[in-house]
Amino acid sequence: SGLKRDRVPVIAALNNPKEIYANVFKTIPEDKLLQKAMIDFVKADSLKSKVVVIADQSHKATSEMLKKEFPNAVQIYSQKSKKTGKDAHFIYPTQLENVFQSRKTIVFLETDNDSFASSVISMLNSKVNENNEIILVTLDKNKAFEGKNIDNNNLSNLKFHYPSVHKEFDEYKSNGFVKAYKREFGVSPSKYAARGFDITMDILLRLATEDSLYEASDELIETEYVENKFRYNKSLFGGYVNEAVYIVKYDNLRIVEAN
Repeated sequence: SGLKRDRVPVIAALNNPKEIYANVFKTIPEDKLLQKAMIDFVKADSLKSKVVVIADQSHKATSEMLKKEFPNAVQIYSQKSKKTGKDAHFIYPTQLENVFQSRKTIVFLETDNDSFASSVISMLNSKVNENNEIILVTLDKNKAFEGKNIDNNNLSNLKFHYPSVHKEFDEYKSNGFVKAYKREFGVSPSKYAARGFDITMDILLRLATEDSLYEASDELIETEYVENKFRYNKSLFGGYVNEAVYIVKYDNLRIVEAN
């Protein structure tokens, strides 16, 4: 409360506080911003592509939301157990028959179940050929896409796209911070180390241009460093929210920024 009264900026670096005061800077974009960025990215290409939404039973609301955004989208849901009525987390191969007849199909996969993600990804990968390009995307890249049965070769083959608050730094490009970190510690910086550097550098450079962080956080100003970028917008409910989001993709087993 004292910091709020004196208008001392508070930087939320690793998580988003539930209550945001006028002096708080949320450096992590909110989930709804990540989702919007992914939807807008697909919309830019959807005139030339077919859109399919595959979801488990717990993500029906997400599927319906995507249907409103893409009215021509094909919706496919996981099967329920005939005994219990609960989600069985699988789809039949017949559910994918005649779905991929256009040259390019964008498939949203919405789930937090790793076995469902693994089976669907394998099935989609088997559909890829010289006449069928399938782009896999998701609004929420959670642990289901990192399970032990997930084949990164399949993700690369499907050019898996997802929204992210950060990108991975390019090992092939010269970067002073990365070089110095490796020289000092013998390893590449973790995403937390890179984030700490990026946030600190951003604050220092903004303060070098204006008398206060508030004045230096106009929504037209976007900055980018090793793995993170920042564009703050003043929230109606107080505080500043970072709205800069990356769309990244798997490309030859590397995760790179999508164009």
